[in-house]
Amino acid sequence: MSQTLHTVAASLAAPLIRHYLTCNKDEETFTLLRRVLTALVHHCKGPEQFSPVSDTIVKQYAKTVMGADEEQKRRILEVVSVVCSVRQGSRMTRTSFLLFISAFANLPCRQATQRA
Repeated sequence: MSQTLHTVAASLAAPLIRHYLTCNKDEETFTLLRRVLTALVHHCKGPEQFSPVSDTIVKQYAKTVMGADEEQKRRILEVVSVVCSVRQGSRMTRTSFLLFISAFANLPCRQATQRA
């Protein structure tokens, strides 16, 4: 059984993430996104195989953190939390983690960012 992703995995994940950041029905969309990302993480043997999707997430994270509204920032953090927590984040590269941390200072820490 192959433990690599299909070449279109990243191009499928990218629009789903972008839609989630702006949609009205965020709960249903997040459930779908969380399940897809979890399945992709479990399918991969290591960070090298998951890198097309993780690169997509990192790019969207950097873009969102620098210019989006607080709700979109909260949502991208939810996406990042999925890939960093499933399999203890072992499918993310060290570089990805460093990029997440480097942009973390640009995130607001207000009650509006936290979900009850």
